[in-house]
Amino acid sequence: MAFRDGKSSCLLCDDGSGTTPAPTPDFVSWDADCLSSDEVGHFIYVTGVPIGGFRQVAKCEPTDSAKMPSPGIIISKSNATRCVVQVLGELATTGLSPGVDNRYWIGADSKLANAPPATPASGTIVVQVAGVALEGSILMLRPDLNPVKLRG
Repeated sequence: MAFRDGKSSCLLCDDGSGTTPAPTPDFVSWDADCLSSDEVGHFIYVTGVPIGGFRQVAKCEPTDSAKMPSPGIIISKSNATRCVVQVLGELATTGLSPGVDNRYWIGADSKLANAPPATPASGTIVVQVAGVALEGSILMLRPDLNPVKLRG
């Protein structure tokens, strides 16, 4: 725990002075370098070490276990090769169905899917939960970093 004076005053707690901690963000994201072919809505994998302070990413490939698991999804691009990746929190999207089985997955096309990808006739596919629907337009993004490999 972080303390204001190094003793017993919590930086994150109301100390009675009328100050309160800043609100936490609704999501966690970072800037990254991506490929020009990567699109908003693609889940990504980390391709290498950061360069110039930017993580290197590309669209994940559920049919290639070397390109999985995915830690997050591209939510915006400022140019052809610079993107923002959201890795946790409330993701604004459309067409979700909250309810009894409200899990959403990374589809075979590397985009959000309402069902896991099918087991292939041959080869393997990596099945990864992306998060759960909170409402029709909000997914609680929390990629499962222990995906399952299905062999055909």
